[in-house]
Amino acid sequence: MEPAAVQESERELKAIFELLPVGISILDAERRVVFANSALVDIMGLSNEGLQAGQHRRWLYLRPDGTLMPAEEYASAQAIRAQRAVFDVETGVVRTDGRVAWTAVSAAPVALSSWKVVLVVRDITAQREAQETLAASEQRFRALYAAAQRRERERELLDQVRIVLFHELDLAQVVRKVVEAIAGTFGYAQVSLYLLQGDTLWLQHQVGYTTVIPAIPITQGVSGRVVRSRQPCLVTDVHADADFVGAIAGIVSKCASPCSTKTGSWAR
Repeated sequence: MEPAAVQESERELKAIFELLPVGISILDAERRVVFANSALVDIMGLSNEGLQAGQHRRWLYLRPDGTLMPAEEYASAQAIRAQRAVFDVETGVVRTDGRVAWTAVSAAPVALSSWKVVLVVRDITAQREAQETLAASEQRFRALYAAAQRRERERELLDQVRIVLFHELDLAQVVRKVVEAIAGTFGYAQVSLYLLQGDTLWLQHQVGYTTVIPAIPITQGVSGRVVRSRQPCLVTDVHADADFVGAIAGIVSKCASPCSTKTGSWAR
């Protein structure tokens, strides 16, 4: 094709690109912008002159997970390297105003003298924000559902305890059934109940322990701390709690709660 005809074709294509509602840019062999339509200028928040001057090269670009995207992962770089079209590479553009514009970038190599890559950029910021809002709503729903399930389990446990107390007068039987009901209702791997006599907690019943600690001075352990403070305690990481005393290996977390003269604990 004659140079004049090529230039005319390029002018016609640019005129068409200007009418499109998606961002269009054309890069040369060094991936410099030689053309950008108005839609891309709006998405990038940078003038056409700024784009052609390469100001966007100093910006940060993000992967979908928010980590930095290296240059070799850009859609344009992939298209040039593979010499084929790539589609919808999700890319976050950190603009100079601090706002992140999320885009889906497609790129295709072309074989013209000054055009080497054509980029099509869709602004998916609103779509991504809607997805994040939906995900947050789903997470809140799951949290509410889990809380409702836990309240139902607590209600079931209270019903079981009431039945035990109504039918049993023997303290040892009451303790055994309460411990087993707690383990069964909440799925705790280990549950134990101690009675306070003097300054020592004495084990009354347990489930899940292969070895036990029969007596705990109230000056020691998480259970002793709970007795002294008269407040329940949740230890999410027992290895980070200096007071924790384990009867067996493998315990990750522990919850202990005082109840009148008794202290119950359960662990995972």
